[in-house]
Amino acid sequence: EPNLVDSMKPLHTLAGVMLASAFTITDAVAQQQLAGPWAHDANAVWQTLYVSPNGDDANQGWTSADPFETIGAAVAAVDGLVALGLISAAQTPSVYGNGGVTINLAPGTYTVATPIELPAFGVCIEAGRGGAGSQVVVRGSLPVPVFSISENYGPFDALGAVGQGLLPASEIRNLTIECPSKATGLSIDMRSAAPAPEADIAVGVIGCDFAAMGMYPVLDLPIGIQIYSGSGQRSMRNRIVSNDFEGLVYAVDIHG
Repeated sequence: EPNLVDSMKPLHTLAGVMLASAFTITDAVAQQQLAGPWAHDANAVWQTLYVSPNGDDANQGWTSADPFETIGAAVAAVDGLVALGLISAAQTPSVYGNGGVTINLAPGTYTVATPIELPAFGVCIEAGRGGAGSQVVVRGSLPVPVFSISENYGPFDALGAVGQGLLPASEIRNLTIECPSKATGLSIDMRSAAPAPEADIAVGVIGCDFAAMGMYPVLDLPIGIQIYSGSGQRSMRNRIVSNDFEGLVYAVDIHG
């Protein structure tokens, strides 16, 4: 299966080994898919966690006035939301499903030393709304992925197959991801993904900027997005839309 929505076509390609760096939506169905659960549809049910460079990881993160300081703390808190029943199969799903958890990042720079690990379903990390002209930068500091998606459901395992089947695919939206030498901005690795519940792996990468943090020799250049498909048990239909790539050896590097 393709790793791009079929109705998207490249607007331009980057030089050499780079793949298409921007895509446009050409039909209403694809537009609805991209709006999806994370467009904050009035009928969707989800929980929002907040992160700010001025926050504190001892906070609850449930409001913009009480944010976490690090993205990792917000991701870790998703387990607690499931345990409290704030995200559960008992919720009335909208046409988009259960909604999952949105992690809303306030403007600023977030430096990470270890990969931010996300499940393939149920979590959206996005730049905070209402900050026109502001920028959210997630900056790696080691030659490892900045974001890593390598699990099926992660903290949502407790929901069981029915609840998991209602979760939307995970997304990252409107972030600037800065990659150091030999690093990867986003790794989507489904080589060990289980075959059930039977939902397509459809990770969304929407409106992000992937950039090298400096000028490096060719062998040391970072990769924007690296995708490893599974063993054929799960379809891969990732949606990589309206992103920019600069100074990388590959924009999108697909294996399998």
